[in-house]
Amino acid sequence: GRGPQAQDFLRANMATVLADLGQLEPAAGALGQVIASGRDAFPSIRYGQLSTMYAEMGRGADALRTAEQAVALCGDSKVNCIGALNARSDAFAAIGDRHASLNDLSLALSRIDELRAQLVPSDYFKQDFIRYYQHAYGSAISRQLDAGLELEALETAERARSRAFLDLLASRSLGPTPAAPAPALPLTLRGGPPSSGVGSASTAAPANSGDLI
Repeated sequence: GRGPQAQDFLRANMATVLADLGQLEPAAGALGQVIASGRDAFPSIRYGQLSTMYAEMGRGADALRTAEQAVALCGDSKVNCIGALNARSDAFAAIGDRHASLNDLSLALSRIDELRAQLVPSDYFKQDFIRYYQHAYGSAISRQLDAGLELEALETAERARSRAFLDLLASRSLGPTPAAPAPALPLTLRGGPPSSGVGSASTAAPANSGDLI
């Protein structure tokens, strides 16, 4: 059978599925059990996920408490720390502290940019940084609009748009290599000597009336 750690891993995954389905109360309960066991290998991620659930449930104080744990436990993992900062930003917003929320979003975006500059495009896409960007930029624009900072929100939206364009260019550079032209086939035209090779439809010369039967 599965060991306790594997069961916790499956329980955590089930909790995220329940949260996606809108069943936040049982999702938070299941994830709380995983954290309480102390066996899970991803405590910062679990605290961040639980914080997000609490924020969506309107439990701002609990969201901030668990988000602080996510930040404290992210350690040297830049990716985990970015996720933890995003979660704490949402928690600050849930309790009405827009300034602290925007400050965490600014930190998250700075760390994303720093890490992005260190990675080749393939690693950037593998680690799903686009999702972090979308979350951070979307939240920043929302917070700025809520605070009446329309000009700042517009500037943030323009920055997000330019980043999306750069990501599009990077994704195109990862596309498949164009296929080479098909090799010539040793065919013989009626009424003529064997050809040394007839190109494919993309490379062959147009037929003329002398080639017709």
